[in-house]
Amino acid sequence: MGAQTKDLPAELLVEILRCLPKFDLKSARLTCIQWGSIGAQWLFERVYFAPRKAAMQTFLNIANNVIFSKNVNELVYDGRLFAPQLEAYRPYRTAYGRVIRQRQQHGFHIGKDDWYPIDAHPGRHPRLNDEVNAATSFAHHTRLLDQQQNILHGREDYQALCRGLEKFPNITKVVILDTFSQFPDYISISCGDHLWYEPRSANEVGLAIAPVRWREKHIFDDNEPELPWDVRGIQNLILAVASHCEKIRELYIGSQTSFPPLTIFRMPEHDLANACAITRRLICLKISCYTPRMDVDEEDIELSSCLHRVLSEAKQLQVLASNKNHVDDPFVGQYWPCLTTLELGVCCVFPSNLREITRAHTDTLRELGLRNVYLEGDEGWESLGIEMGQFLKLHCITLGSLADQVTEDQIGSPYITNEGMLATACNVMQWVPRGRLQLEKEEGLVNARLIAAPVLSVDLDEQME
Repeated sequence: MGAQTKDLPAELLVEILRCLPKFDLKSARLTCIQWGSIGAQWLFERVYFAPRKAAMQTFLNIANNVIFSKNVNELVYDGRLFAPQLEAYRPYRTAYGRVIRQRQQHGFHIGKDDWYPIDAHPGRHPRLNDEVNAATSFAHHTRLLDQQQNILHGREDYQALCRGLEKFPNITKVVILDTFSQFPDYISISCGDHLWYEPRSANEVGLAIAPVRWREKHIFDDNEPELPWDVRGIQNLILAVASHCEKIRELYIGSQTSFPPLTIFRMPEHDLANACAITRRLICLKISCYTPRMDVDEEDIELSSCLHRVLSEAKQLQVLASNKNHVDDPFVGQYWPCLTTLELGVCCVFPSNLREITRAHTDTLRELGLRNVYLEGDEGWESLGIEMGQFLKLHCITLGSLADQVTEDQIGSPYITNEGMLATACNVMQWVPRGRLQLEKEEGLVNARLIAAPVLSVDLDEQME
């Protein structure tokens, strides 16, 4: 190793290696023993898991590496599954054809022998151009579907999670996703960048029809009935994390484009108690489960009640974000004594519920985010903002794409203008003197923030005189 690098202080070397991309970091670790040891802490900070044999083996391989495992602090669960709706050839062939057409529409080349993305190597993808390829793909899909069902039925995924998590002592964040491509998210609390995982998992599976997302109906026959989502894998994850991740502080379920099934919380009493044990440790929770209104039917009431119970145990929660259609019912009547940040996105709320949720946390709530939120009923954002500003002492509020029935009745569109959102932000922040309120706006987004008061310098000599 050159003289110019061997004498670098360890602290400086740590910072240099920390900034390297993963590909370059792997090369740098081969330089010498010192670089290999220091660089190891940045190589695997996140580990992925899916109920598939190849993914489970990779997970366990990292867990069995003493150097890598102690530096992992995040577990990402791939919630996609091979669909039982495609276990027969006819529906598979129909879905297969749809996938080809969709790929052609989105810039994928379909050649004589291969399909492949514009910037990918054609030899790494299955051939999709004739009935023979469809039959071959179906046979491969059937094997992987049977493998998945056997894993879930025998709880092999739970056993692998327990064996692995025992060797990951420092996991603080768990993320459950069904998409790993780039997508806009109305909630500013990010689940991280997982772009690299999408092509890697596709190559690992080696199929035209990859494991499907929650409620992903576009590849199925329109006449095909929607089957309940198999939540056994996610429930096994929750139980394994409850038993082996004592340091967990952050939990992320789904994304803006997801429809995670609320049935993941329908568990036997003992298992539900274990799920509640996780939430007791959390300081940050982002949940995007679709939650129906409490007055829909008995099953919906039961599912919402399970979620309500899980949330009620999160007494250390400081940050709560929810990103789906109806989020206010599970939150009404809840009190989190440490809650400082609340973000709601892509949802409908009643004014009375939002008023109750925020009023319950007047003493602690300092940041509020409302993006793509529709206010139901005959009360608009302007009047609600004035009322909320009388009891809230926020330091920051972010508003985006707000809508209400009042505006829709007045102008035919429910979305209020930037000026309307700016007025709402000022109404909610009415306790702040105008000289200390910083306002920022761009198309569809408004931010109002408390700025620190200027520090007055006092001449000590003058003060003594």
